[in-house]
Amino acid sequence: MALDVHVLDSDTARPVDWPACQFEEPIHNAIFFGRVPVIQRYPLLRRMQDYYADTRYSEADLRDLVTELQDVLPKFAGDPPVHRVLQRFTEVCRRAASQGKVVFCLCD
Repeated sequence: MALDVHVLDSDTARPVDWPACQFEEPIHNAIFFGRVPVIQRYPLLRRMQDYYADTRYSEADLRDLVTELQDVLPKFAGDPPVHRVLQRFTEVCRRAASQGKVVFCLCD
């Protein structure tokens, strides 16, 4: 089971394609329950704290989410698996923001 990240054309669209990236549970736990205080400092990223709850980031959210991700990314430089997933998620969110899309995180 993984938390799948999909890029959608609108807030009402449903995922129909392969996920753009995935957060496996150990990666998710390292981000939200590890040594970096993500929950306290990053309100948009914090929306993903519940691994089993779906999360939507609207077009309006994505630019600020990318800023949060750019700030948190160096904090995980010493954990390459987590860093790779966060880096990919940052790229996905940046691209979605530039294309006017939304990002939907879905636990499969």
